[in-house]
Amino acid sequence: MIKEASQPVQVVLVFDNARSFGKQFKHLERLLAPLQEALHSHGTWQHLKGFSAPNLLGVSSENTHVTIQRFDKPMALDGFASILSNPLITNLRPDVAKALLQHKCALLIEVGPGSVPGFTQAFAAAGFDDAMATAMDDLLGGVTKRDTFEERMLIAQAVGCALIDQMMPSAVHWGQSHQAFDGSTFKRLASSGFNLLLYVGAYPYDAQQLEDGNVQLGLRGLGSQALLGKMVMCAPDTKDWMENYQIMLAFISYCRSMGRMLGDNETFGADGPDAPVYEVQHNSDIPELPDGYILLKRRCDEASKPMALKTMTSSENNLRAAMLGKRNRLPRDIRNRPSIGARSIGAKAQIARGAARVYKVGRFALGLAVLYFVLTQIHIPEALLPDSFVASSARP
Repeated sequence: MIKEASQPVQVVLVFDNARSFGKQFKHLERLLAPLQEALHSHGTWQHLKGFSAPNLLGVSSENTHVTIQRFDKPMALDGFASILSNPLITNLRPDVAKALLQHKCALLIEVGPGSVPGFTQAFAAAGFDDAMATAMDDLLGGVTKRDTFEERMLIAQAVGCALIDQMMPSAVHWGQSHQAFDGSTFKRLASSGFNLLLYVGAYPYDAQQLEDGNVQLGLRGLGSQALLGKMVMCAPDTKDWMENYQIMLAFISYCRSMGRMLGDNETFGADGPDAPVYEVQHNSDIPELPDGYILLKRRCDEASKPMALKTMTSSENNLRAAMLGKRNRLPRDIRNRPSIGARSIGAKAQIARGAARVYKVGRFALGLAVLYFVLTQIHIPEALLPDSFVASSARP
């Protein structure tokens, strides 16, 4: 857990115009003023000694550091592998995939725990256990607390938006959830504060065509482990992937609003006589996921009806609060990490107004899915999107 939590939140902005990029970002120290402005609501920051070069800039607070690195040539494509291998991105947003493949230069943003870059990662790499990390948590930048991790995501969002204001990138890679967006879409998502649409990316697995012609596939919620401590997945079925994606978001929202994860064999679903019911399974059979994962498996009609299962629902206010990160009271035995919310009251109010008419889990989730589809899957002119719309990273 500590090794994963010690890694910085990464954002990569890629550009296709090398000449304009060179002029705009000739010396990164010029970005110090807009960077300080973007971070003013996240505490007091100072310039990092040793991070003052034409292609490098760093600032730090008491428990967090931010670095920006300029690359005047394309970054290694293996850093974008999770994006370029995701058919939901390559097929539905080929323009974004093309921008990553053909970029000429880039900016890498890293937001990590601790005031000294690399210190917390070195501590984690040395093999110290969670108990030792907890004892030294203040020195390590609060690496054992979920609220400080979510704070780092908010900081990465603010820095990314500040750099987009300097020059619009051809694509943005948000590394925490392995998602890629055009610059305008990313800014809309990132400027809204805590945002599950940004923090959870959909990735299909086990796709196959059945004898009846239907296509069956499962869905992984990339980045969901940072919010609940375990990755959330939907078991393969023939339902549309967007429906499964909205169920994952609703499940995450519900767990956060309740203050606990649903246990093994509990059920979850939208309210209504014909609404599907999902069984929650906690599994640990994937070596790449040492903390295990949560599998949401749809019950077939024949299995669910005679059992008269009671579906798990939550109030509109709790769901909205969970979506905004206002509540995150997961028990201590998960990760001992309390809540954090978007710092901007305006951003919270803006999203709350948009969700005010959504009152059940199913309708709330449907609203999320429609918003995700409009913002990330349909390439429409910026002028057509209303201002009220509130809007992954690689190593070289």
